[in-house]
Amino acid sequence: MRTSGVREQDGASLSGRISGEASAGHYVGGVMVKPSRRCRGFASALTQARLMWIWSHSDRAYYFANEHNTASIRLHETLSFRPLPF
Repeated sequence: MRTSGVREQDGASLSGRISGEASAGHYVGGVMVKPSRRCRGFASALTQARLMWIWSHSDRAYYFANEHNTASIRLHETLSFRPLPF
């Protein structure tokens, strides 16, 4: 199962439902940090840099993660992403 979230450029969250298909748009994800380098802000800095690029092209960004990937979910929550209901 996956968790999906969305964030508007102004930080507002959206409500809505996601069908079985992914919403069209820009996604952040795929950041992997070596265990010995974790908790130093690398994933946050990389994700924020990618968001800056997205904001120059769109007003909305999405992410998805495995529902058990609590590190990714927490990271995106700190960046104002909010879950979308299925």
